[in-house]
Amino acid sequence: MPLPNFLIVGAAKAGTTSIADYLSENPNVHMSVPKEPRYFAHESLLSVSSRDPLSGYFGMPWQSDQDSYEALFESDSGVALRGEASVHYLFHHAQVIPKIQDTLDDPAIVIVLREPVARAISNWAYIGPERLSFEEALREESARIELGYNSFWFYESLGYYTSQVAAYLSAFSRVHIQIAEELYRTPRSSLARLCEFLNIEMHSTVLPHSNSRVLLRPTGNQRIRPSTRLADSRAVRQLYSFDRTRNMVRVLGVRSRRETVLDETRDALGSRYAEDVSALEDLIRRDLSKWWRRRENRNGGE
Repeated sequence: MPLPNFLIVGAAKAGTTSIADYLSENPNVHMSVPKEPRYFAHESLLSVSSRDPLSGYFGMPWQSDQDSYEALFESDSGVALRGEASVHYLFHHAQVIPKIQDTLDDPAIVIVLREPVARAISNWAYIGPERLSFEEALREESARIELGYNSFWFYESLGYYTSQVAAYLSAFSRVHIQIAEELYRTPRSSLARLCEFLNIEMHSTVLPHSNSRVLLRPTGNQRIRPSTRLADSRAVRQLYSFDRTRNMVRVLGVRSRRETVLDETRDALGSRYAEDVSALEDLIRRDLSKWWRRRENRNGGE
């Protein structure tokens, strides 16, 4: 039975959808549909508390048994590469890695990392029912962890990359680390290195820009009630619309929402990340100083 021989494991809101969409266009690659089966993280996700506002709607596993997971890769058994891209795998590495090894042995691993402050803010802006400001959400994060929320709510925690990346480097023989800012700034060379790593011909130099809007769609007959899921604030409610014909919450003006985050908050969060970023530089032997220069330029009015 064909199984994936490479995995894109995260990070969330760092460009994994763009890479998955790019690879899906290659005739020698079969990417799973859905993009995120979350099979190897299903035990962690099934333990999400019912108190989580997204419980039952977003981030739940599509496949929780091996037969349904294998079925995702049946149709293109003749292709050279089969892969999937579940971003929960990176953060839940302690639970996920042993399951990957038991099922896939030693697949190629792709990790995409984005400047952690920008990643956290993008993550916050992406979640439709988030009723808190970014500053409030950071203060509530430890409580959400204690309550058993889906890890997608852990905006700050998801950005401490070093231990997550180290776990994959220790467990697998082939790990490719892509810096998100380089991917979008120099897509041709970044995609060339990715294709070289996966040992496939480069079919295009065009990188899709994917997953830039927020669409939260329940499954089956479940419905979201905006009055109970969204903020009471009129200013926040104006960011949302509810498409009743498709049972979907749409988040409007995501860029405007990101711009509500205070510079002082960005700086304070960056300071908390600094030690981890330094350790990450040593681990992956990459200069990540451009992450901080981008933030300094932004604060300077760029």
